[in-house]
Order: sequence, then C-alpha cells, then structure tokens
Amino acid sequence: MKKLLLATVALGFAAALTPANAVPIVGNTLAVNFWNGPGNGVATNANNQALPTNPLTGGATATGTITLPLTGLKLAEPPGNSIGTFLTSGGAAFACSNATCTGLLPTVISTAPYATTTLFQFIGSFATAGSGAIMHDDGISIFQSGMNIIPGNAAPTDPVNTPYMAAAGSFNLWYAEANGLPAILNTDLTPTTAPEPASLALLGAGLLGLGVFYRRRRTS
Repeated sequence: MKKLLLATVALGFAAALTPANAVPIVGNTLAVNFWNGPGNGVATNANNQALPTNPLTGGATATGTITLPLTGLKLAEPPGNSIGTFLTSGGAAFACSNATCTGLLPTVISTAPYATTTLFQFIGSFATAGSGAIMHDDGISIFQSGMNIIPGNAAPTDPVNTPYMAAAGSFNLWYAEANGLPAILNTDLTPTTAPEPASLALLGAGLLGLGVFYRRRRTS
C-alpha cells in the first residue's frame, strides 16, 4: 500500500509539472524592432541578411510588441502583403510603440527581385533550455550572448526547416523577408502559461497522496 501511495504522489507531481511546450518563452509577449528598405536587387546584398549587422538597422527603428496566442509565434503573410498583416497573422496581436512603426505598418513587406526588404528583430527570453525547429522564408538567425546559435541561415532562401538548440535566457531572433511572398516565420516558440485545470487536479492528487502517506506513517 505504501508503494502505491508513493507511486500516486510521483505520478501526480510528474504529470502536473511536465512542461506543455518543448521550448517555452517567458510570458507571452516579445519586443519587436523592424526596418524596411531597398534590397538592392541582389540576394547576397547585406540588406537582405537576417543579421544585426544588416545596414538597414542604421535607419529609423520601428518598435512595438507582439502578443502571442497559445500556439506561439507562427507568422505567415496572408493576402495584403503588408508588414502589419504579417505581424498580426497566426492569431498574434501587435502594438506599435513609436510613430515610425505606425507609419510602416501599411508598407509592402517585400518585393521581388530583391527590391524591397523588411528586417525584423524579435526580443525575448527562453524559459528553459531546449531544442526545436523554425520554418522560414527567407533568412533567420538567433543570437544568445552575442553568438549566433544557428549560423549559415541568414541569407534569403525558399521555405526551409532549420533546427536549433538554445540555452535558457534572453535571445534575439532576426528574420529578413527579402524577395516577395511567401513570408513565413513558423516557430515552435510558445508562451509560458498557468497550469491547466487538469494539471492542477493532478498536482492536488499528488499533494493529497503525500499527506495520506505521512499521516499513516505517523500513526503506524
């Protein structure tokens, strides 16, 4: 009977504390900076690279915040081809923090052949270490502690799935949309949320079992 009670306790705690998402972020909001400008007609041009060294960052910075749904950061350009429709796709909510941002939201996100480019910087923090993958068109990079943890993926590309391994802590996700639609940034970055009712029930069962075990132990 003692072994059964201990097993119940262990099951309750394990089920309640197991994270629902493999790579959660802290909270459900990311800071966003973005810049729009010429791609200069060449894929290899520095303006088309998803890097903090992109020359577009020397211009006026549009700033805002993106609030993620439970499904996480999954952006894809719907009909409209604008920066604003991209940032509010996938159930996300976006709010500007300055006038530059407000003015750029109706702007076309990118045009071929590498004529117009938009560079995005998403800033947040991983709640835990983990691994995952990001589907993207065009280039991406992820910087942690000044180091790109997925080197070689910053250039424009057709839709491709890129794996990564990240440490817990702050990150900068750079994304460049450089050559017309499609614009895809489909990540597995999901927000941390309060425990679901079922998880809370399991946690309660674990605590109850623990109490019963120690009570029987004291009276025996």
